[in-house]
Amino acid sequence: MSPSKVGVAFLVLATTVSAQIDRASRFSLWQRGDHLPCEDGDTLCDIAKHAFLRQAPVVRLRGGEDGCSPATGTCEPEAPLELDALRAELGHEFSAALDRNEEDHAKDCDTSCEYFYCGKSREDYGPVVAPPVESVHMGSVPPEDFSGDFKFPLDLIKVSTAPIVPPDEAEEVVATALTEGLANNEYTSGKYKLGGDWVKKMPKTLAWFNSRLRDTIFPAAAALFPEVVRGPEVLRAHSVAVLKYNRCTRRRPL
Repeated sequence: MSPSKVGVAFLVLATTVSAQIDRASRFSLWQRGDHLPCEDGDTLCDIAKHAFLRQAPVVRLRGGEDGCSPATGTCEPEAPLELDALRAELGHEFSAALDRNEEDHAKDCDTSCEYFYCGKSREDYGPVVAPPVESVHMGSVPPEDFSGDFKFPLDLIKVSTAPIVPPDEAEEVVATALTEGLANNEYTSGKYKLGGDWVKKMPKTLAWFNSRLRDTIFPAAAALFPEVVRGPEVLRAHSVAVLKYNRCTRRRPL
């Protein structure tokens, strides 16, 4: 087959697939109650409306559709939430519950800093540089928290393309944790047998982890999610463990 014929065949195939996608999108919109399709040929409009209609039931379940737009396929609030106005509207009990939540959060953060590294400013951390990652889309459902800040939809799942901790360093950490009694604990979690312990119970392993929080983990998180993390100094570590597991009953190397 000549090059020109190959090009023609590809063009016909691409046009046919595009038409199939367009018909499928329009039919899906019709099934969801949208009987006024976009103008002919405006596939992007159909896709946006489709995304909007898919997430609308979830948004209604969470408390309403204010700010939802079928034109963009997103559900953004028209205005930021004003807690002071809610305090005035909902009364003393609601306001007291908010105060307790803030107090509990502050105590939780203080407890975290008793064990895990907490810098006072950005200068206390390593460079705020995002590691190489692959971004994965969350699908049609907005994130539970900060959907307005993230300007949903975005590719919010970040998967590093190289180890955050080099393999030789990880081996050293495992060896250190084993000297601190890691293998002495075993738990059952569903079908898994877990062996391990909390990092805060292993001083040497904890010291390594805190150095990684300072130099790598917190700066990377701040760089990857600047929409909601204003700097590594606001981040805290909580439930941190070193574990080994196997879906069988036999334990395998960590």
